[in-house]
Amino acid sequence: MSYEGSVQIICKNGHYSVEGYDYGCGYPSCGVCGEDISSASTNDIDETNGCYRLSDGTCACGMRELILKDAGKSEICNLGHAHVTKEPTYSGFGNVVKFSSHKEI
Repeated sequence: MSYEGSVQIICKNGHYSVEGYDYGCGYPSCGVCGEDISSASTNDIDETNGCYRLSDGTCACGMRELILKDAGKSEICNLGHAHVTKEPTYSGFGNVVKFSSHKEI
């Protein structure tokens, strides 16, 4: 039996990432701060059978909203490009993300 999915991860410093799920390989370190994320907050997104329809008629696939702690900061350089100077951070996961139909996914 196969499994398709990914994992939403918030490291202990609040940095967010989404990683592909691979049984037995564990989680990598945070791509922003390098922190070991074995004890990070996680949310598994099971995409094996696609999305599922909720009782209110909307669709969901297990992805959860993020609770913003600090919006971070970006600056425009002299060439007009935006550069992230401070990554946003998050305090946890919120509600399941809903879609009105499968076409939006």
